[in-house]
Amino acid sequence: MTMSVAEAYQLFKKDYPDIKVGKSKFFEFRPPHVRTMNDMPHNVCVCPQHANFNFMLETLKKCVERLPTADLLTAITCDINSEKCMLEDDRSGCFNITDILPVNLVTDIAVVWKKWEKSESQYIPVSRQGTLNDLIQEIKKQTPIFKRHVFVKRQQSLHFENRKKNSTALEVVLQVDFAENFSILCQDEIQSAHWSHPQVTIFTGCAWSDAGNAKHSYIIMSNELNHDKYAVWAFMRKIIDDLKQKYPEMKKVSVFSDGCAAQFKNRYTLLNLCYSKSDWGVEVDWNFFASSHGKGAVDGIGATAKRQLWSAIMTRRADIVQSYDCYAYLKSKDLSGVNLYFLTSGDIDQHKEALQKRWSEFPAIPLIQKYHKFQAINSNMLLYSETSCNTSNKRLVFGAKLKYADIYSSDESGDSLPPLLSKRDDRPLPGTPGPSVTHENKENTKIQHGAFILVSVRNETRNHKVGYYRYLAICQEPPEEDNEVKVMYMKNISKGNEAKQFVTTPNDVSYVAMSEIIEVLPEPTVNTIGNRIYYEFNENVDVFEAG
Repeated sequence: MTMSVAEAYQLFKKDYPDIKVGKSKFFEFRPPHVRTMNDMPHNVCVCPQHANFNFMLETLKKCVERLPTADLLTAITCDINSEKCMLEDDRSGCFNITDILPVNLVTDIAVVWKKWEKSESQYIPVSRQGTLNDLIQEIKKQTPIFKRHVFVKRQQSLHFENRKKNSTALEVVLQVDFAENFSILCQDEIQSAHWSHPQVTIFTGCAWSDAGNAKHSYIIMSNELNHDKYAVWAFMRKIIDDLKQKYPEMKKVSVFSDGCAAQFKNRYTLLNLCYSKSDWGVEVDWNFFASSHGKGAVDGIGATAKRQLWSAIMTRRADIVQSYDCYAYLKSKDLSGVNLYFLTSGDIDQHKEALQKRWSEFPAIPLIQKYHKFQAINSNMLLYSETSCNTSNKRLVFGAKLKYADIYSSDESGDSLPPLLSKRDDRPLPGTPGPSVTHENKENTKIQHGAFILVSVRNETRNHKVGYYRYLAICQEPPEEDNEVKVMYMKNISKGNEAKQFVTTPNDVSYVAMSEIIEVLPEPTVNTIGNRIYYEFNENVDVFEAG
């Protein structure tokens, strides 16, 4: 109930004055499944995108009685399971909110709706005021964002369930999360102790194999209260080491977690995927749930541990005053099916220097929060995509930082240069670089991370012979202040004289000037066969060597 029984009784008498019933009898008639207001649970961890969108629809529903709020996306989308309809901004063929509203709807009336907004360092619910037309336009503006969020949420949840059903002793599925730190209280504590409670970190995990029938729960406790990239590496290593003992033949671990940037979804934790074989002895790919939709078995594991500790403290069954006492007590309880470990801050710090050295030159991953699947291709290459299920929108990020001079020196002859792209023998070889993308029009060329470009590179041999190579490359970063762009060169593997199918050459990384960029090409089709990524263009790419 959203009110007290006494308040409900007063409303009943107001609406039905002719019905005579006493207060005690009215209280007695309350159905047993209707709980009183005091029993109402506190609904927390609500997704802000769902909450804000529902706030707007609730207000619109008051003005449009037959608005299909529950099935709105179905009503305005051709196919809610279609990646094209849900992810792409071009919504040709789909409707929008104005298409399903009554034609004679009065839109100049004043309305008020709620919204969660960030104020300084915290989110608070605020009231937004405007006309009904303002609300409709805001819904129309937020609909593509909400559709993308809903699609990612459903795809990631579906992929998670499918991976569990297909898990084996060779490929294990692992969900991980940090539980909220447990504050160590004391029964009969003095007033001064109330304001400074020690805490313990609780890292939880749940692993599935044998089509989800075999499940292993993990709790790692620590006195290190920083939930950062160093702690994640140490905790993951502990869990995977235990899984390797349980499954000696294990080859791969698929990790699922929420997208907290400080803990999991950052370039440092994801770079570790490239080193998973050397660090942990297995391949690891990382999948992220949609924002605010990462709840699962790990939350129950953490809640069970904290409940056990809370009960022990309140009933004085154990003296728990520091973080290790929490671990010792839970260890003595022998929690069924839970693998329990304790790592000190020293255990975590001992790997910091090596990890910092590893991460020092790794580039940022643009728009990292947009992507939800990360997989290592080799020791310096990551493949990432918007969802774990889609294969048409994949990108590569590279860890190797090589200058062009590190690959080619100016005194090398043209014949000694390793071929980055196949030579085009069916056309004349010009001795000039051709037209370039100038500084003035660079804003219109869409030169950004992931763009495919045709580059003209000058080469001078030891005989002072100057020639120009025409290479296909993929941009690794947006243009820098000095008008240089970091690129990864690609190699033509097409048959015959064609130049349509290419692969990346991870060690061929360079910086090129804007003046050396000839044109920006349309995105190719991306095909994955095993661990190899192939890029196929609809038309031949104009690549060749000139000399």
